[in-house]
Amino acid sequence: MKLATLLAMLRGDLLAALSALGPVRQAQRVAFLAGAGGANVLPHLAGAGATLDEVAKALGIPDEAHDALASWLRIGVQLGDLRERGGRYALRSRLARTLADPRHAAVLGIVEQQGGLYHRVIREAPYRLRVGAKLALGDVDGELVARASKILEPLVCEAVDERVPVRGAFRLLEVGCGSAVYVRRAAQRNPALTALALDVDPAVVDQAREDIAAWGLEGRIAVACADVMAHASEPVFDLVTLHNCIYYFPLEQREPLLAKLRGFCRPGGHILVTTACRGGSVVSDVLSLWGSLTEGCGRLPDRDELLAQLGRAGWRDAGARNLLPGDSVHRFVARA
Repeated sequence: MKLATLLAMLRGDLLAALSALGPVRQAQRVAFLAGAGGANVLPHLAGAGATLDEVAKALGIPDEAHDALASWLRIGVQLGDLRERGGRYALRSRLARTLADPRHAAVLGIVEQQGGLYHRVIREAPYRLRVGAKLALGDVDGELVARASKILEPLVCEAVDERVPVRGAFRLLEVGCGSAVYVRRAAQRNPALTALALDVDPAVVDQAREDIAAWGLEGRIAVACADVMAHASEPVFDLVTLHNCIYYFPLEQREPLLAKLRGFCRPGGHILVTTACRGGSVVSDVLSLWGSLTEGCGRLPDRDELLAQLGRAGWRDAGARNLLPGDSVHRFVARA
């Protein structure tokens, strides 16, 4: 390159382009790792790694697409997450090795969410807000959401332990049960506990039933595919719970929802809500934006806002505690 050409480039956009390389690289890295995780490539590249042909065979990629696959793997090398030696591709970065480990499936789920749907949410938000085009709830991968939410599982289990006694008859209603892991936690804590778990997704309900049977809890936990707002309410439950699902209800429906749940709870019983709230990390802000842009859902609640909604819905002595210092993940408890 001639000096005059370099100077012309420096007077143009070269310096600005160089300053953008860092963020661009990070975006490319998240996209690559999310794609590698979603396609289950990372385990094949652990240890000694694999050749191009071996990766293609594992992924079911035809011969005519091998050149494109090689380009994709080369991107991973350029980003520092893979290495290539002697025709074999293997994991290089600590993050890539972590994401390949099944023990860190929740972390991989978060990366897949950020590189997939949530990237789309951030990129398309101005357009969608301008034209009023909502995302569909069906765009959400339920299995991926369940996997990523496991990162908060210890915090929610702690909140469950606070409200469920270790002995004595106790009836639990869980709304939006998902994988039923928190109903299981409550049942393991108290051998006399019985529960009704509700979810509106038939596939989720079927999986929850299978898991509950595998855990040997089908005699104590019933799972129903039902909209809680349409479900007949009787004041027979000692505890009603909603874990990480209040934002699946629009803001204007939350107070009626909480009032409806009040009708399920016996006098002196409690409600337990766990949720991220506004004012936390950027991950929470993205989740709140997704809720605002998705049909039938809503933004994350504010702490004081949800406390006030509980009070207006007929719950007493409502209180909140942050479960995650440095972020805004709260548990809310109130008495019937």
